Amino acid sequence: VFVDAGNGLPVARQSLLRFATGTITYRVPTRSPQRPRVDAPVPFTNFRVGTATTASNAQGQITWTGTAAAQVTTALTGPLVAMSNGAGALATATLTLQPGGSASWDRSTVATDDAQLSTYVFAHTVKAYAKANLNPNLAYLDQQISATVNESGNCNAYSTGDDIHFYRASSQCENTGRIADVVYHEFGHSLHAQSIIPGVGNFDGALSEGVSDYLAATITGDSGMGRGFFFNDSALRELQPARDLRYPDDLQGEVHADGEIIAGTLWDVRVAMIAALGPAAGVTKADDLYYAIIQRASDIPTTYAEALAADDDDGNLAN
Repeated sequence: VFVDAGNGLPVARQSLLRFATGTITYRVPTRSPQRPRVDAPVPFTNFRVGTATTASNAQGQITWTGTAAAQVTTALTGPLVAMSNGAGALATATLTLQPGGSASWDRSTVATDDAQLSTYVFAHTVKAYAKANLNPNLAYLDQQISATVNESGNCNAYSTGDDIHFYRASSQCENTGRIADVVYHEFGHSLHAQSIIPGVGNFDGALSEGVSDYLAATITGDSGMGRGFFFNDSALRELQPARDLRYPDDLQGEVHADGEIIAGTLWDVRVAMIAALGPAAGVTKADDLYYAIIQRASDIPTTYAEALAADDDDGNLAN
């Protein structure tokens, strides 16, 4: 503090504190354990640095006082996502983070831990996609979602319409918390439930399965949804099958199978829009139609009218 020599009053202040910044990453699969891994920055997470709590920013960076390396305790909770572990306590570790550097947490060899890190990263990814591309004003996207992994059971995952849940691995299928497409899909159910305009749309099971498949596919840019589910790179469901499915000819009375009709239709629209408008504008247009459908449609047949209405720009649906 600089003071006036005559009266002793402060005239200027200069901070002598020094701060360091570094990046925390979690090593997770790009899509599934069968695919390459990346060191993904961990956004909006409440890390411990020494005895203080420090939140990372959108790029996974944290700041601490001083110029020495920091001892950072990893975390799986923040304002947007909170993890729970059905197999016990949450995984944790302490990383040494150098100023200006990065430190990566890797639990790829322990499936139950890897599911926690992976779901945490994937949940942030899908929320960020929805916020940036679908509805930036949807309050639900700014709230904390609960994600639970390693639950008893196998070969499945589910959404309650809000929180999302994933099962352990079995001899038949992978731990679903380790598969990005499955996390995106289950969040798609929650997004569907939270986006419906009251009195207009309705939550239909087959419709929700299909539109949730589409959300996963449009994020990855791959019509093969759920790669890695059966411990290989084949798709759990293919949105661009050899033969297009049609309503009502191909109804089977099972929500996942019936959902493939609208999922494949939306993917065809995405392909056509990219051909007509180019990659960026085409995906944006197809995603806009998808989001209008989950807001306003009540079942698969009503998606057609809602897509036409969303596409209209002159009050004439005939064109």
